[in-house]
Amino acid sequence: MRKFIALIMAVALAVSFSACGKNTPTADKNKIQIVATIFPLYDFARQIAGDRAEVTLLLPTGAEVHSYEPTPQDIIKIKESDLFIHLGMDADPWTDAVINDADSNNLNVVSAIRCVDPMMEQKAHNGSLVGIDPHVWTSPENAEEIAEAIKDALCRIDSANRGYYDRNEERYSDKLSALDERFERLTEGKRPFIVFADSFPFRYLAEEYDIRYFSAFPGCSSESEPSAATVSELIETVKQRKIPVVFYTETSNQQLADTVCEETGAGKQLFHSCHTVTEEELRSGVTYLDLMERNLEALKKAI
Repeated sequence: MRKFIALIMAVALAVSFSACGKNTPTADKNKIQIVATIFPLYDFARQIAGDRAEVTLLLPTGAEVHSYEPTPQDIIKIKESDLFIHLGMDADPWTDAVINDADSNNLNVVSAIRCVDPMMEQKAHNGSLVGIDPHVWTSPENAEEIAEAIKDALCRIDSANRGYYDRNEERYSDKLSALDERFERLTEGKRPFIVFADSFPFRYLAEEYDIRYFSAFPGCSSESEPSAATVSELIETVKQRKIPVVFYTETSNQQLADTVCEETGAGKQLFHSCHTVTEEELRSGVTYLDLMERNLEALKKAI
């Protein structure tokens, strides 16, 4: 708490300096200002807001929300925005103090986890519960719920353009529904079993499509080095079940996946959590739907 008070004081100083005529870029005051913490929330916002808003991705490319600490400039961005979109609950606890300190009359907030029915995260091996799983966006159905909440917030902020946001959300919802149907068709009646030589931030996706899985770590694990027993179990699982593809996520160093593939002859494949993207992906305009379509194709190889 002392650390955060110091950060708030630093923000106050930064604001005072900026008010004294420092030459800094200014936002387009004719557009709604939106700040989103992570890539999927950023992408949902830009799909719904269209050209009526400037949407800022708060976390640097390649960063994870679990280990992120805001800078004074980040806090200023949030306080000066019209809409702040974050995960909520225990996923990004630093946001509570920022939201409470902001002008509640101006700042609208969408907490993604509160838009859906959250599930408890399971440990990779013994099935015990370790807290709420924050990776709610990995389910297309949940993505629809979050997108609708963003649309509702935009309609409150800019009621004159309600029809515009409604139409954008309806079109986007149709695309998410089509993605959902493709996952349903692929997995229906199959109960596929997949292996992740990595963490597993896909419990919402797995529950939605009845996908069974084995992973080295749970979704929010801070572990980076698996035990010898874990490595052995991964290898034996791939061999016994004749698993054709071993998955890793976009933040992985891929070393464990390489080891398992070398020992089993299985292929290695990225399965993107959409949590974060590279600078190149961001510049190219990649979207949540793009990444989830790639996941769909990756899953086909594993079934």
